[in-house]
Amino acid sequence: MRNEQHYRRMLEQNASASIGFTLAAAMVYAARYGVCEPEHHGTDEFKTIAHRLKSEYGENLTADDVTAEMDRANQSAAGAKLRAIKSERRSEQSRINGKRGGRPAKTQQPTQRGADGADGEESGAK
Repeated sequence: MRNEQHYRRMLEQNASASIGFTLAAAMVYAARYGVCEPEHHGTDEFKTIAHRLKSEYGENLTADDVTAEMDRANQSAAGAKLRAIKSERRSEQSRINGKRGGRPAKTQQPTQRGADGADGEESGAK
């Protein structure tokens, strides 16, 4: 199974290796979601991670770069889990906001169209 511990062992055993951005993306994905198997490579999240790593580091990353990215992914995932925990304080604030009318409705601002159909001022006015 290709889980986070599997990839961390790989990095420890090959500390001086150069890691391609696709393998690095698999490692970061595993750090965030616990596991990364070949079927995960087609997901939007995996592609987003791979694209970001390639644009930031290029084709290859160092073991230290990948370890830092994995640590960052772990912190991000932990923060998301903590934000999902219900607390009495959050519940109380939600009740107070509800008494005030709740979350405001999203409204679209009307756009002004010129005589030629373009946004903004009319094209003939100067």
